[in-house]
Amino acid sequence: MPPRLDPADMKVIQLYATGGEVDASDLSPEIDPSDDSISLPTNHVNGTTSNRVNGTTSNRVNGTTSSHVNGTTNRVNGTMSSASLSSASELTASISLASEFTAPDLPFPPLWPGGSLLLAWQLRAKRVLLIGGGAVAAGRLTNVLEADALVSLVSPANGLCAEVEYRIFHDPWARNRITYYDRAWFGEHDLDLDGGIDMVLSAVDDAAVSREVCQAARRRKIPVNVADVPPECDFYFGSQIRDGPLQVLVSTGGKGPKIANIVRRKIEVNLPRNCGQAIERVGELRRRLRVRAPGVGGEMGRRRMQWMVEVCDRWELEDLAQLEDADMDRLLDEGWEKGHVLSPEDVGKKTAANEEVKSFVGELSWNREGLASVLGATLGAAIVALVVFATKARTSK
Repeated sequence: MPPRLDPADMKVIQLYATGGEVDASDLSPEIDPSDDSISLPTNHVNGTTSNRVNGTTSNRVNGTTSSHVNGTTNRVNGTMSSASLSSASELTASISLASEFTAPDLPFPPLWPGGSLLLAWQLRAKRVLLIGGGAVAAGRLTNVLEADALVSLVSPANGLCAEVEYRIFHDPWARNRITYYDRAWFGEHDLDLDGGIDMVLSAVDDAAVSREVCQAARRRKIPVNVADVPPECDFYFGSQIRDGPLQVLVSTGGKGPKIANIVRRKIEVNLPRNCGQAIERVGELRRRLRVRAPGVGGEMGRRRMQWMVEVCDRWELEDLAQLEDADMDRLLDEGWEKGHVLSPEDVGKKTAANEEVKSFVGELSWNREGLASVLGATLGAAIVALVVFATKARTSK
């Protein structure tokens, strides 16, 4: 019986999907490349039949015709390609499929490479080095302070814009989180300021300094962003919508900041009202639920998650934004504890949807009444005018 290739020889099989090459050294030691009786393991693609060497059985890919070795043909998806091999040694030298090879359909979406990994980066109590004090630096400073970072800011005093100066010296909250150095960048040892730096931001109009900052940060493997120089950025600042805990980031991967701003504005005007407040109230309800039903993961974790999902599905965002502490108690006492979700009406709330309908109906009613009044007044005035006209006409006669 001919020897068969073991699992270590799967690279040979992969040739049939990649059109690549294999060398004799890739085969198992017990395989003799000169042995013409070698047969490959069954290669099943979409439930088709096997691939064998030396005029044996067929190789089917996507239901197409056979591939025979030793002076015969290799047909993939109906396309002819040359395949004249006289021994397994030639097989180990080169086997390739026709370029028209079609991979089997898979129930997964295609990958879209070239993007950025968008993250909600937690900078709380992390140390950020910001080099620069102009308008761009002001935007960077706002971003990292709102993420609760600690900032080491390096810039000569005569280079500070009004906003950066205010944050450093006058902002009652920010000034306690900023350590200011009235000087220019001194070099790589600035990365050791204040106990060590976790992130570096360069916002200066000096390409040489920015390049030096980037190289120093990368030597230390510290994430760095150099304003307006994408190749020297490990991450980008996108255009952001902020409503309390709600943050929406629009990024173009550094290719079109203005386009990101335009898209952000279009999204912003279409967001429902009170999204941030709704998130705050849902977060509080979730916190109370975890106190009442503690535990990480497992069946309890799944139950909590499913119940919160049903609450968010059943309640409109406007209604969630109006959740009061008493409403949460009822949701938990009469809902969670009994295995179901109460509606806004169940807790005595006038839903936002109903209020909008009532308001619309009221406006219609007001419009009808107003229109009737106007028409009545107009008709009355017309009748009076006709009477006066007729009276004058008779008098003139």
